[in-house]
Amino acid sequence: GAVAQSSAISATEEEKTASPSEEEPSAGDRADIPSGRRDEVILVAEDEDQVRDMTVAVLEGLGYTALAAGDGVQALVVLERHPEVRLLFSDVVMPNMDGPMLAEEVRRRWPDKKLIFATGYAPERLFRNRSLGEDIPLLRKPFTESQLANCVREVLDSTDVALS
Repeated sequence: GAVAQSSAISATEEEKTASPSEEEPSAGDRADIPSGRRDEVILVAEDEDQVRDMTVAVLEGLGYTALAAGDGVQALVVLERHPEVRLLFSDVVMPNMDGPMLAEEVRRRWPDKKLIFATGYAPERLFRNRSLGEDIPLLRKPFTESQLANCVREVLDSTDVALS
């Protein structure tokens, strides 16, 4: 397993670790990356523009349809307008409405939506005062295209429906 960092991450360090990893797989490795279909719609809720744009671009490059929201409040508006969204890929720490609050509301209103959290923070900072939901996968930033692709495919292919 991963070793969690025990010190607090500064804002500068968070920015450095907040984007998907720029390590691209070689042509041979690309064959192992699962792809998506255009009818598989994913909403990316992320407050950092660069991270959101890169994540959307990677997902679209994998074959998915990707929508974007800058925070949890915007994500709810997008979900209301786009019932075809199957998966919410959400940052944990966002202004206005953070990932855990967003997940709680999504599960209340759309219990069939699948969820993935992403964060650049050390787990002990996230879990100090609350749980993120043990059944929601947590992808650590920076993540590679392969890590994102595998996590998304696994969650979309899972048969268990989100519990309310």
